[in-house]
Amino acid sequence: MACAKNKKYESTHSFNYIPVINKLSNQGNWRDAIEIVKINLNSVDQIAEKEKIHLYLLLGKNYRFLEEYENAEENFKKVISHSKSNKNSAFIGQAYYGLGDLNYLKWSYFKKEETLDSSKEYLDSSMVYAKRNNNLQLLSKILYRQGTIFQIQGHEEESRKHFEKGLNISFSIADTIGIIRNNTHTAVGFKKSGVLDSALIYYQRAYEYAKAINRNYSEAHSLCNLGLYYLDKEEVSTAKNYFNRAAIISEELNHRIILCRSYYGLSVVEEKLGKHKEAIKYAINGLRLAKEKGYKNFESAFTNLIEDLNKH
Repeated sequence: MACAKNKKYESTHSFNYIPVINKLSNQGNWRDAIEIVKINLNSVDQIAEKEKIHLYLLLGKNYRFLEEYENAEENFKKVISHSKSNKNSAFIGQAYYGLGDLNYLKWSYFKKEETLDSSKEYLDSSMVYAKRNNNLQLLSKILYRQGTIFQIQGHEEESRKHFEKGLNISFSIADTIGIIRNNTHTAVGFKKSGVLDSALIYYQRAYEYAKAINRNYSEAHSLCNLGLYYLDKEEVSTAKNYFNRAAIISEELNHRIILCRSYYGLSVVEEKLGKHKEAIKYAINGLRLAKEKGYKNFESAFTNLIEDLNKH
């Protein structure tokens, strides 16, 4: 972005950039958002400590979506240390959530079992500050992440309660991103329970909300979810359309998690359509991406898929 390289912006009050940074992040332009944050952080003599803490938080969030997890963790920890030393609790709850979310990713994607307890502890700390500051948007996020943990562990009833509560909170404050998150995982629960009509409704709602606010990351995930839904119903051509659209967006974002999801779906679809070479190509590309980031769950999934494909 031109504005990220223009020195005249360095003297501008950093909070003027918060809407710009949030818009870039929402669109998946995380690296551009990070550049602008860094420009403002370099003007340390012109910004208050509270603003600096907010900028560290924005760095953490954008590095997380950029899949640069060590940088994300470093900045979330800066938020916590600066918040404590300055006795400012405005952003500390969100930083604890960020650390809980990162440890969840380590547990679910990197298969580091020991990080689950850390995730829960950070989320509990985040909950304390969310309630203390009456931060309903954060409260909804925490309930969502706790719900996903219960869901992966197979505690469907507990996960459903968390998603319903989070969804109700998000609706009450018109938190569209929160609505998308909780709609998506409510749909997953219905799908696991075999209530397919309800699952489809929630998947479609999540997609429509993501499309409406131009949130490319959520839109791509929603397209993958719809692709998986129709793949399970053996509506292969419809599934392929959704996976193709997800792949296009995720390739633009260069987001490996969504790319892995898209390529896995496309590999299965192409094999069902009798296009064995295409199926192998997507599976190999997916395995390469998974290995690049160390996503053990995808490495295992693609390895098994390739073994199955090679039997045919």
